[in-house]
Amino acid sequence: MKKFFYVFVSLFFLMHAQNSWAIDPVLKKASDFTYNAHFSEAEALLNDYIAANPLDPWGYILRGTNTDWKQKIQNLHGKLDNQVLDDYKIANDHAFQQWDRDQDNIDKKITLGNSYLYVSKKWLDMGRKTRAGLILKKCQRHMDEAIKQDPNRFDAYLAVGLFNFYAANLPSGLQFFASLLGISGNETKGLNMMNKAATEPNVLQNDALFMLSYAYGHTKQNYPLSQNYLRQLIMRYPDNSYFMMVRGENSFKMGAYEQTRKDMGTLLNFCNAKPDSCAPAQIFLANFDSAASYIQQNNILAAVPFVEKAVALNDNSSSDKAVALHLYQGLIFRAKGKKQEALAEFEKVEDGREKNPSAWDRAQKEQQLLEQ
Repeated sequence: MKKFFYVFVSLFFLMHAQNSWAIDPVLKKASDFTYNAHFSEAEALLNDYIAANPLDPWGYILRGTNTDWKQKIQNLHGKLDNQVLDDYKIANDHAFQQWDRDQDNIDKKITLGNSYLYVSKKWLDMGRKTRAGLILKKCQRHMDEAIKQDPNRFDAYLAVGLFNFYAANLPSGLQFFASLLGISGNETKGLNMMNKAATEPNVLQNDALFMLSYAYGHTKQNYPLSQNYLRQLIMRYPDNSYFMMVRGENSFKMGAYEQTRKDMGTLLNFCNAKPDSCAPAQIFLANFDSAASYIQQNNILAAVPFVEKAVALNDNSSSDKAVALHLYQGLIFRAKGKKQEALAEFEKVEDGREKNPSAWDRAQKEQQLLEQ
C-alpha cells in the first residue's frame, strides 16, 4: 500500500510538472483588458506590474501589445509604432540576458523566443520585412527546442505556428530569398499549433485566437472559418469594436449582404452608445459596407442614408472607397432620374479609375446607358 502511494504521488507530480508554467493573474487580467479595448486599465495595471517586476520581459511585451491595439482601434496609422517597438526591444534585451545566463531553462528560452516574435511582428508592420524574417528565424529555433523539451508548453505554440503558417504563404517574390535563409513552413502544422495556443491556457491565448481569425480571413480568404474565431472573440470581449468591424467586412466578402447590414448595424449601435470606443474610420466603413451591400443587390435607393453618412465621414484615407462613393452617388442620381448629376459623378469615377478599376468599369457602362 505504501509503495502504491509513492508511485501515485510521483505520477501526480510528473503530470503536473508538464504544465509548470503558471499564468500570472495580473498579466492575464491585463491581456483581457487589452482585448476588451479597456486600454487605460490595462496600461495602469502593466505600469504597476513593471514597476514591481522591472526585469520581467512579459510586462513590456503586454504593454507593447496594449499600445498596439490602442492605435489599431483608434486608427492612429502607426503613430505609436516606435513606442510599441521600444517596449518589445526592452523585453527582448531582458529576455536575452536572462536566457544567456541559463540557456537550458525552458521558461527563459520560451520568453526569449516570444520576445523575438513580437519584435519581428512590429518590424514587419513598419515595412522592414528582411529584418523581421531574420528575427523570426531566431524565434523559431528557440521555440522548436522548447517544445521538444516539453510538448505541453503551449506558450511556445503561437510562435512556431505563425512561423510555419506564414513561411508557407510567402508571396512568390519572397520565396527564393526565404529559401536562402532556410525559411520554410508547413501550413497545416502552423494552423494546428495556433489552434492549440488558442484553446489551451497560456498567456498568449488571446493573441492566438485573433491570429487564427486573421490567418483564415485575411491570408486564406476562408471567411466562414475566420467568422468562427471572431464570434468567440466578440463573446469574450464585447467592447472591442474592431472585432465587430471585421465580422461585418467578412460577411460582405462572403456575399452575405443582409448579414453585412446586420453586423454593421450592431457596430453602429455600439458606436452610438459608446462613441469613445470607435474611430471615425470604423463608422465610415460600417456605413460604406452597408451602402455597398444594397448596391450589390441593386436596391439603390435603400443605400441613400448610408452613402450620405459615408460621404460625410470620408477623409480619403481609403482612396478606392472614395472613388466607389462617386459611383454610388451617380447610381443614386440615376435612380432619381437626375441624368446630369449622375454623369458628373461618373466622371469623377473616371478621374480615380486607377485607384478603383472595377468602379470605373461599372461607371462606364452606366454612362453608356445614360447617353443612349
